[in-house]
Amino acid sequence: MEISLSAQQGERHLTAAAFGELYEATFDRIYSFVRYQVADDALADDITAQVYERMLHGYARFDPQRGSLINWLFGIARNVVREHRRQQRRQPTLPLDALRERAHESRRPEQIVAERERSDRLLHAVAGLKPREREILALKFGAGMTNRQIAAVLDLSESNVGTIVYRALGRLRDELGVDDV
Repeated sequence: MEISLSAQQGERHLTAAAFGELYEATFDRIYSFVRYQVADDALADDITAQVYERMLHGYARFDPQRGSLINWLFGIARNVVREHRRQQRRQPTLPLDALRERAHESRRPEQIVAERERSDRLLHAVAGLKPREREILALKFGAGMTNRQIAAVLDLSESNVGTIVYRALGRLRDELGVDDV
C-alpha cells in the first residue's frame, strides 16, 4: 500500500488534512501490529497514539528517497514497541484475549472452555518463539502485510521473511501437535 500525501515542494510539516488522510489509511494496520505485541487494548491504544505523535513531530525528517511513508511509520511503531518492552524489562507476551472469540449464547460451555484451552496453548507456543519470529508474525497476521512489505520494513530479503514465517509456523504446528496453524 502506497500513501501519497499532497504536500507542496519543500513543505516541512504535515497539514491537518494530510495527517487525517494518513491516519485513516494506516490506523487499522498499525494498531493491529501493536496489539499483537502488547498485553491489552488500553496499552495498545496508548502505544499507537505515541506512534502517531512521534510521526507528527518527526515528519520533517521523513525522506521519501529512503523508503515509503508506510514503512517509515511501521519503523516508528517497531521502535515504540521496543521502548515499551525495555521499560517493562520482561519478555513481551500476547494477551489471552488476542485469539479468543467472544462467547456467543449459542455455544455450549464445554465449547467455550475448549476454545480457550486452544487459545491458551497457541499463545504459550507463540510466546516460545524468538522475538524476531513473533515480530514477523505480528506484521504478517496482525498488520496484514505481505512478505515483500515486511522485508522492506525489516530490511530483510523477501525470501528470508518467507523462510522465517514458514519455520515459525512449523514450530507452532509441532508445539501444538496440529496440521494447520
